[in-house]
Amino acid sequence: SQSRYGEVEHSRKGHELGSNAIVCLNDRRLITGGKDGYIRVWSNDQWKLEHAFPAHRGVVYSMAVMGEFLISASRDKSIKVWSLVDYSPIQKLTAHRQSVNALVQQNEHSFVSVSDDGTLIFWSNA
Repeated sequence: SQSRYGEVEHSRKGHELGSNAIVCLNDRRLITGGKDGYIRVWSNDQWKLEHAFPAHRGVVYSMAVMGEFLISASRDKSIKVWSLVDYSPIQKLTAHRQSVNALVQQNEHSFVSVSDDGTLIFWSNA
């Protein structure tokens, strides 16, 4: 039997100006990043808003989960590392000279970011 997508299970207004990024945690919580610069955490119980915080001074374009950390990339030229325990800021990375458009995890200790400045930057916490 084939599975089909197309039926809406739940729908929520995520961000006032639109949503750009989304990640899913192992416990099924969703985290979204928006044009409003906010990051929002949605519970796995009917997708209720659990937490929201101002993360960047520009659009949140991309996010990744690495262990106990959330990594976010933004138009404000920065990458930020957040605790997944209490969503507190851990670190701000500012090597890019223009908008950071995407990031992808390579392994449990590293990720790569790309930017409008034309660079790929390989980051490691090992």
